[in-house]
Amino acid sequence: MTTQPITSAEPPSGDCIVFAFLSTETGVEMSALAPFKATREAIEARYGGQVLEGTAQSVDPSDLDAHGRYRRQPTGWGDLGS
Repeated sequence: MTTQPITSAEPPSGDCIVFAFLSTETGVEMSALAPFKATREAIEARYGGQVLEGTAQSVDPSDLDAHGRYRRQPTGWGDLGS
């Protein structure tokens, strides 16, 4: 799994860009930070959220689930490897 912050407008070859975003849940008056990152397209179309610019991260497309979500696997020791 390769992840890196985006420093330019274009992701590294073959990667996609995911963002953190604010999501408004039904019945809640306040926006909340979503517990995962997603592609801009998924945020706008599927989740109806607001993209938080400046949170872009380049990830391998295979790290996304079927809904365009990216969930970082937290480890205290860095990458788990294959």
